[in-house]
Amino acid sequence: MKQFELSKDQLKKYEDWVEENNFSQIDAGAIGGAFTFSWTPTGLGDVVKVRHILGAELDLTEWEYF
Repeated sequence: MKQFELSKDQLKKYEDWVEENNFSQIDAGAIGGAFTFSWTPTGLGDVVKVRHILGAELDLTEWEYF
């Protein structure tokens, strides 16, 4: 089974991005769902991205490991 986890650095970057863009103030409905996380496993590590429903995207890939 493949398990997806954010590192502490990735989580901090994500939380800062949400705060800087005031995304927490945007109503995404009763169940939320404002963010889509995607990851692409490679032989060198995972490419990680998060997209907001308004179209903004953040690359959380830890490129220093590639």
